[in-house]
Amino acid sequence: MADNMDDAMAENYGEYGFGEDGEFDFDSILGIDQLDLNYEAHVAGFDGESFLYSVYFDGGVTDEKAEEIQQVMSGYSSQNGDEENYMGYIDIYKGEDQIMIYLDLGGVSEENSNMAVTGILNALNSVSGIKSVIINEEM
Repeated sequence: MADNMDDAMAENYGEYGFGEDGEFDFDSILGIDQLDLNYEAHVAGFDGESFLYSVYFDGGVTDEKAEEIQQVMSGYSSQNGDEENYMGYIDIYKGEDQIMIYLDLGGVSEENSNMAVTGILNALNSVSGIKSVIINEEM
């Protein structure tokens, strides 16, 4: 058993996933760098099965953008909500400078976990005005 998360990641990914600085490149490991998004996306840290998306907008956060994100995430959740394709628990709240989307992968199959993380980013691609999304910014 690995002593820490870096050891666990090395066991699972070997040399793949290391950036030039020798640290894990979470964007590469999770496939974020392979997505064709209308905004910048980056994984700042990793905390097991919990992901917190900080969504930043050109011009700041508005009630209209918060409602649009809520609708997009509702649509995403409903299409992926059956037991076989469960993509995790999602919660959304509006902060001062960003909209936060919380994803908990508890109960998500290993096969669906990366798809759940990137699925939210792909769903957000339909929202105009997003400048960037940083996952686990405070980690």
